[in-house]
Amino acid sequence: MRGAASWGAVPTGHSSAPQEGTSAVNAAIGSITPLPGVPTKVIKGGDWTLQRLQQEVNPPVFERQALFATASVAADAEVILRTQVDALNITVLKGGAVAVGNWARDHGFFLPPDAPEVLDFYAQRSPIFLAAAFDADRAKQKKQQVGDGTPVHITIPTANPWVPLRILALGKQAAEPVQADVYLLTDHQPSLLSTSPIGTSDGFEQTTTLAVTYDQEATSELLSDLRTDKTGSWVPR
Repeated sequence: MRGAASWGAVPTGHSSAPQEGTSAVNAAIGSITPLPGVPTKVIKGGDWTLQRLQQEVNPPVFERQALFATASVAADAEVILRTQVDALNITVLKGGAVAVGNWARDHGFFLPPDAPEVLDFYAQRSPIFLAAAFDADRAKQKKQQVGDGTPVHITIPTANPWVPLRILALGKQAAEPVQADVYLLTDHQPSLLSTSPIGTSDGFEQTTTLAVTYDQEATSELLSDLRTDKTGSWVPR
C-alpha cells in the first residue's frame, strides 16, 4: 500500500482544502471544495491523523541524526447534505459551475474573477461541491481561535477518487505561491492529472510546482497509528 490518503483541515475563520493552512474559494466565512462524488458521511476528522502523516513523511531530525452575477439562466444548485463540524456549517451541493457559483454568492461567499473557469473545470468532472461556512458565535462558544484548524473527514464511495488541487490557487496571482501537503493512501500507484515539469505552465496561467517528495510502502507502524485515531476505521488491516 503506497502513500497516504488525506481529508481537509479547515482553519477557523479561514478557508482551506485539502490540508490545514491552505485556501480554496476565499471568503471571510468559509470555502468551497470540489468532490469526486456524493459523500455518505461528513464528520469531524481524527485528532492527530494529519500530524502523524506529516511526521511519517518528514520525521523529526535529532542531533544525532464573478462573474456569476452576469449569468441569467442556470438551474439552482441542489442541496444534498447539511451538517455541522465544530464551528463550520457544511453544505454539500450538486450543480454546474454557474449554479454553484450563484449559490455561493447568494450565501455570502466572495468569488474572485477566475472562479467561473475553475468551478467549471471541476463541474465537468463531478457536479458535487462542499461549502464550509464559519460560524463565529459557535466558534466563540467552543473557545476556538482564528486560525485553529478543524479536520473534516469526508467519506465518498467512488471508483475514481481524485484530490482537488487547482482550486487552491483560486483568486491568486500567477506568481503567488500556494503551499499544501497532500497525503494519499492507495492500493495502486496514483496518477497525476498534470505531468508538466516543475516550473512550467499548467494551462491556467499558473506555474506547476507539484512534486512527489515521499513515495513508499506504508509501514505497519504507520497503519497501526492511523487505525487507532478516533476516525481510523477506514484504514485497512
